[in-house]
Amino acid sequence: MEKKREQKRRRGKVLFFDENLGSGILQPRGSKERIKFTYKDVIGESSFVILFEGEEVEFWYENRRIRVKRSGKI
Repeated sequence: MEKKREQKRRRGKVLFFDENLGSGILQPRGSKERIKFTYKDVIGESSFVILFEGEEVEFWYENRRIRVKRSGKI
């Protein structure tokens, strides 16, 4: 059962991201849940990451760690 959760990709939006701290909070679409993440969790980005408030992202769990990827929509 855990493996299915790890592979399921969901969409959400960035509520907050601080490039100086290198961390942020996202909210899954259709949920009030808030999920913390760091720049190390963002896939396909260089070591310098900036995400914007309201930016849509895709996220999933991989080996019990959150992974975040830009969806291209702001």
